[in-house]
Amino acid sequence: MKKWFLYLAAVNFLDAAATACGLMIGAIQEQNPMMSFLYQLHPSVFIGVKCLLSAILVFLAYRHAFSFHRLIKIGAYAAGAVYTFVMALHILWITQSII
Repeated sequence: MKKWFLYLAAVNFLDAAATACGLMIGAIQEQNPMMSFLYQLHPSVFIGVKCLLSAILVFLAYRHAFSFHRLIKIGAYAAGAVYTFVMALHILWITQSII
């Protein structure tokens, strides 16, 4: 689970950067209502919350006393699959906006 939580932290951080860039150039729209609200408050609030979430995941990955319940494992795997898909979309949007 440690590697999986670190993977989630990394893709969450990359998602923050790619989403912020895509929003700034008008190439994408944020589909998550909560993240859209945070971005509308200020882009730095959006990025700060995403970085905080990544930091929490890193903390959980290195906390040896933390017990991973089966539902947490399933949720982490599902989130990883969704984030992998989202990152593929970001790559597609970025390459399309460059070309």
